[in-house]
Amino acid sequence: MKKQLILAIAATGFLFFSSCNKDKKYSNELSGETWEASSLMIDGVAETALPTLEFDDCKIYKETCSGKWESEAHVHGSGSAEPEVSFAWQIRDKGKTLEISNQTEGEAAVQCWQLSGVYELKRKSKTQFDLISNSTQGHPGKQVTIKLTKSEDHGH
Repeated sequence: MKKQLILAIAATGFLFFSSCNKDKKYSNELSGETWEASSLMIDGVAETALPTLEFDDCKIYKETCSGKWESEAHVHGSGSAEPEVSFAWQIRDKGKTLEISNQTEGEAAVQCWQLSGVYELKRKSKTQFDLISNSTQGHPGKQVTIKLTKSEDHGH
């Protein structure tokens, strides 16, 4: 009985540790990198305004992760008078869920606000993630699919 209890505790600890590892693994892949939406579909309709998401470096268990949302209408560092659009992000559920939450008010943040929500995170490779949600702020009940591709432009 004592052996079974020790095995059960060890197995539970391993499952907890491995689930946290996936959260951390995928967070590390996003953290400090710029990801471009190579495709954005809302209810089966392709959108032409594709955002770029710059995920700030983050220690996922010690702080709220943040990033910058750049739409084609507003490019960070372009000299535009538009304010910088910030979002908070978190990976959870053993690396299966990504939550994006707009943190900026105003017209420049409309796309970020509309696409804020909880997404199913599907890792395709080290350079591509697919995000799928039916519960975004601006499109409740409609399926939103975003294909994120790691930006090759490291000079941001």
